[in-house]
Amino acid sequence: MPAGELRRVADPTDVGAVRERFIDTYGTSSETVDAATLVENYQRVREYSASHPNQGSGAVATALDLPRGRIRAWVDGDGRPDAVRALDTLTANGWLHLDWGESTLRALSALIVWIVVGGSLPRQGWLPAWSVADGTEPDIEHIGSVLGLEWGRRHVDDDISGTEWVPKRDGSVLGRLLAVLGAPTSATEGPSLPPWLLLDAPRPVRLAAARVAVRQRGTALPGGGMPLQLAMHHDGRREAIARLLRSVAPQDDEVRVDAGTNIRLDIRAAELLGAPPVLDGFLPR
Repeated sequence: MPAGELRRVADPTDVGAVRERFIDTYGTSSETVDAATLVENYQRVREYSASHPNQGSGAVATALDLPRGRIRAWVDGDGRPDAVRALDTLTANGWLHLDWGESTLRALSALIVWIVVGGSLPRQGWLPAWSVADGTEPDIEHIGSVLGLEWGRRHVDDDISGTEWVPKRDGSVLGRLLAVLGAPTSATEGPSLPPWLLLDAPRPVRLAAARVAVRQRGTALPGGGMPLQLAMHHDGRREAIARLLRSVAPQDDEVRVDAGTNIRLDIRAAELLGAPPVLDGFLPR
C-alpha cells in the first residue's frame, strides 16, 4: 500500500502527532494494511512475546488473531516493519522528542528554511540536499554536529547542478521528519514555511532560521541605506522568508520586499541577521 497524503504537524513538540505523521510517510506491500497498523501489530507481538518467550510465530499469530505470514519474521527472526526501524532511528538520534528551548529543534528549523532558500526534498527517496554558499560551510557543519549527522557531497564537479550536501546516513529518516515538520517537498508546494515557525516558535528558533536564509541568499549591495538583499523568485517563498526576517529584525520596516524579486535589509537588520546561527545550549522560551 503506498504512503498516504503527506500530513504536517501543527506543533513540532507534539510527540504523538510527529510520530503519527512520520509513520504515515511509509507505505507497505499490502493492499489491506497500512504502516500504522503494522506498527501497532508489531508492538502487540513484541509485548506478547516478551511474556511468552517460548512461543513460535504460529502460536503467537493464533493468540493475537494475526496472519502468521505477517509476523513470522518478527517472532522467529529479527525482522521489523520499515516504519518501526525508522522510528527506532528517530528516537536513537534524539529527533522525536523535540523541545522549543533545545538545540535539536533549532537545527531542524534551520534545515527547513535552508530547503526553502537553497535545498530540495523529493518524496521519491526522501533524501534532502542543500546547496551551501561560499563561506558558510561551518554553518551546515555545526547543524550536523548538533543533529549527530555526517555530511557527504555530491555533484562536486557538476557546474550545472552545483555541489550539494547530503547526510551520509539516516537521510531518508531525516527527510521524512523534515517533511512532516513542514519542509516543502517540491518547488511549487506551499506553504513554504510551517505556520508554527512563523507564529509559535520562540525568538531563538526564528533567529537561527532567519540567519540561515540571509547567509545563504544574501548579497551585499554597494552604497545606499539597504546594504543587503536576498533574491527570491518564488512569490510565496519570498513573502514567507520576509515575514520570518521581520519577526526578528530590530524593526519591521528594516526588512522590505522591493518591486522585483528581492528582499532588502537595512544596516541594523543586516548586521543582526548576517551573523552565524546560534544553535547550542538551552534557551528558555
